[in-house]
Amino acid sequence: MDAIPIGFKESIPLAGSTGIGTAESKHEEREQYSLVGSGRGLSPDEFVVEKSSREFYEKNNKKIEKCYPVDLSKKRGQVLIINMNTFDNGSPRQGSERDVLNLKRLFEELNFIVTVECNLSKKELKDVIDLFSRDREHKEYSCCFIFLLSHGAPMRPLVSHPYSSGSIGVQWGIVCRDGNTIDVEEDFISKFSNREATYLIGKPRFIIINACRGDSSDYATMPRYKLQAGGIVYEDVDRPIRTFDDMAIIKSSVLGYASLRDSSRGTWFIEKLCEVFRSKAGNKDVLTLFHLTDEALGRKIGPAGEMQTLELISRGLNKKLFLYPGL
Repeated sequence: MDAIPIGFKESIPLAGSTGIGTAESKHEEREQYSLVGSGRGLSPDEFVVEKSSREFYEKNNKKIEKCYPVDLSKKRGQVLIINMNTFDNGSPRQGSERDVLNLKRLFEELNFIVTVECNLSKKELKDVIDLFSRDREHKEYSCCFIFLLSHGAPMRPLVSHPYSSGSIGVQWGIVCRDGNTIDVEEDFISKFSNREATYLIGKPRFIIINACRGDSSDYATMPRYKLQAGGIVYEDVDRPIRTFDDMAIIKSSVLGYASLRDSSRGTWFIEKLCEVFRSKAGNKDVLTLFHLTDEALGRKIGPAGEMQTLELISRGLNKKLFLYPGL
């Protein structure tokens, strides 16, 4: 049985209305293996973020061909956190409130404007995504982050997977509070393309999805052999631009596998992300931070040998973005 989750120390706004559940409960139950809580997560004192130096900023911000420009006189950007932790007809995601609190504290320390939305119906979720992606305020800032945390459910005919003991969907969707499911690509990721999010053209955007993409757990594998280590905003666009550009999509698990969650510390992925960003954002770019998050995740093993791997997809994100905390 799960430990009782640790509650918020601050009020997070809730949104939602009564809806009709349509997702099968078996997908909700398999979405994340809830491990017994073993701690209280990161304390406020642990959110002291490593700061950048002025010299580090001056050195990198001049390299426009290699680094996205960051204006230190303004907030770094906007962060939208959407968390589904209770459902009309499904199992709750115990511990997910810890993820929200950790992310909110982290990005406020990194000088972002943070908006939290919880427990939305399908219509409400699509409306929130549309409004945020088209927000003209993005024009004033350097980048944006979007987090979507929920159960996952298959939306395509199931196919077998060579490394999975169960079945997987060709495309897994995200379950909303009312049990309806959104298509990750069509209803979510595509809304942040240059065609839809015109105020984000030339600006890096990071889409982070924390949900299962299958029913199977990833268990530790022992190798048979010994291993040896060996944006600029376009004011007047006078040339064609790609529909997808300056975008990275980070998924908490690979296709076919579950994301792991501790009922009091939150999900493994968000916990490691916050630890890495807090300690390394002062001198590492964002893509490197996600690679380091995956490395940290790879060192975590559950009581039954469970493990987890991130998936990172870059769509035209060809420059480095530094967050320069403390400047």
